[in-house]
Amino acid sequence: LLTAIQKIKSPRNFLVKKKNRFTMNSTENDNRNTQKFQKNLNETLEEKEKLKNILSSTKTECNLLKSQIESGNIRKININKLLI
Repeated sequence: LLTAIQKIKSPRNFLVKKKNRFTMNSTENDNRNTQKFQKNLNETLEEKEKLKNILSSTKTECNLLKSQIESGNIRKININKLLI
Protein backbone atom coordinates (compact mmCIF):
# COMPACT_ATOMS: atom_id res chain seq x y z
CA LEU A 1 0.00 0.00 0.00
CA LEU A 2 2.81 2.38 0.89
CA THR A 3 4.50 1.70 -2.45
CA ALA A 4 1.27 2.46 -4.28
CA ILE A 5 0.94 5.77 -2.44
CA GLN A 6 4.56 6.63 -3.23
CA LYS A 7 3.90 5.90 -6.91
CA ILE A 8 0.95 8.26 -6.93
CA LYS A 9 2.78 11.00 -5.04
CA SER A 10 6.01 10.77 -6.97
CA PRO A 11 5.84 8.71 -10.16
CA ARG A 12 9.06 10.26 -11.40
CA ASN A 13 11.05 9.02 -8.37
CA PHE A 14 9.54 5.59 -8.82
CA LEU A 15 10.73 5.46 -12.42
CA VAL A 16 14.19 6.59 -11.41
CA LYS A 17 14.33 3.91 -8.71
CA LYS A 18 13.19 1.31 -11.22
CA LYS A 19 15.73 2.53 -13.76
CA ASN A 20 18.54 2.37 -11.18
CA ARG A 21 17.47 -1.12 -10.18
CA PHE A 22 17.46 -2.13 -13.86
CA THR A 23 20.92 -0.62 -14.28
CA MET A 24 22.14 -2.47 -11.19
CA ASN A 25 20.68 -5.76 -12.46
CA SER A 26 22.21 -5.12 -15.86
CA THR A 27 25.60 -4.42 -14.27
CA GLU A 28 25.31 -7.53 -12.11
CA ASN A 29 24.43 -9.58 -15.19
CA ASP A 30 27.39 -8.11 -17.06
CA ASN A 31 29.67 -8.98 -14.15
CA ARG A 32 28.29 -12.53 -14.00
CA ASN A 33 28.68 -12.94 -17.75
CA THR A 34 32.22 -11.59 -17.58
CA GLN A 35 33.09 -14.03 -14.79
CA LYS A 36 31.57 -16.95 -16.73
CA PHE A 37 33.45 -15.92 -19.84
CA GLN A 38 36.72 -15.62 -17.90
CA LYS A 39 36.18 -19.04 -16.31
CA ASN A 40 35.45 -20.63 -19.70
CA LEU A 41 38.45 -18.90 -21.23
CA ASN A 42 40.73 -20.18 -18.46
CA GLU A 43 39.38 -23.72 -18.89
CA THR A 44 39.91 -23.50 -22.65
CA LEU A 45 43.48 -22.27 -22.19
CA GLU A 46 44.19 -25.10 -19.73
CA GLU A 47 42.78 -27.63 -22.19
CA LYS A 48 44.87 -26.10 -24.99
CA GLU A 49 48.00 -26.44 -22.84
CA LYS A 50 47.19 -30.10 -22.07
CA LEU A 51 46.66 -30.83 -25.78
CA LYS A 52 49.90 -29.04 -26.63
CA ASN A 53 51.76 -31.24 -24.13
CA ILE A 54 50.12 -34.38 -25.54
CA LEU A 55 51.09 -33.33 -29.07
CA SER A 56 54.66 -32.67 -28.00
CA SER A 57 55.04 -36.05 -26.31
CA THR A 58 53.39 -37.76 -29.30
CA LYS A 59 55.89 -36.10 -31.64
CA THR A 60 58.73 -37.25 -29.40
CA GLU A 61 57.43 -40.83 -29.42
CA CYS A 62 56.97 -40.67 -33.20
CA ASN A 63 60.56 -39.49 -33.71
CA LEU A 64 61.85 -42.22 -31.41
CA LEU A 65 59.91 -44.90 -33.32
CA LYS A 66 61.08 -43.43 -36.63
CA SER A 67 64.72 -43.58 -35.56
CA GLN A 68 64.26 -47.14 -34.27
CA ILE A 69 62.74 -48.16 -37.62
CA GLU A 70 65.55 -46.44 -39.52
CA SER A 71 68.24 -48.09 -37.41
CA GLY A 72 66.45 -51.43 -37.82
CA ASN A 73 66.44 -50.96 -41.60
CA ILE A 74 70.15 -50.08 -41.55
CA ARG A 75 70.86 -53.27 -39.59
CA LYS A 76 68.74 -55.22 -42.07
CA ILE A 77 70.67 -53.73 -45.02
CA ASN A 78 74.00 -54.54 -43.34
CA ILE A 79 72.90 -58.13 -42.68
CA ASN A 80 71.76 -58.50 -46.29
CA LYS A 81 75.15 -57.21 -47.50
CA LEU A 82 76.87 -59.83 -45.36
CA LEU A 83 74.66 -62.55 -46.80
CA ILE A 84 75.46 -61.55 -50.38
